[in-house]
Amino acid sequence: LLKKEKQSNFVQLDRPLFHSCSVEMETLCGDVDRTKAGSMFACLEKYKHHGNINPKCRNQISRRQRLMAMDYEVAAPLAHDCNQDIQANTCHMNLPDPNQGFLRLFEVIKCLHEAEKAPLSPTCEKRVLFMRKRLMGNVDLSHELLKSCMHYTNGVC
Repeated sequence: LLKKEKQSNFVQLDRPLFHSCSVEMETLCGDVDRTKAGSMFACLEKYKHHGNINPKCRNQISRRQRLMAMDYEVAAPLAHDCNQDIQANTCHMNLPDPNQGFLRLFEVIKCLHEAEKAPLSPTCEKRVLFMRKRLMGNVDLSHELLKSCMHYTNGVC
């Protein structure tokens, strides 16, 4: 696995997030299976706007969400569950800027959602639906997402 994929699988490898959210991981997410990839971050994300979460932790969760939105490989569960589907549907070939070197999460999700070359595996289809809900439910990213998707929405609406 790439370093960024490993970091996104396990919170303890993202040192700023781990240190800023250690109390929240114990108090709010103490019952989470830490061996399950991505589970601790999903828990932290769920409690991001909880009244007892400290601002440093909230900021680190937001930082991680922005990283995930900018590069789908940081969203390791999607990269893992949909790797073959991404290859089969040539989603990895749709770089908007070849010098950019990464695919934004919404571009991968859009490509998979519109998959025509190969049907999605059930695992990937479930993950895509989950990630779409996650992105659209994230108030902090919605402005960035809308701004980035403007050329798509203008053509459709």
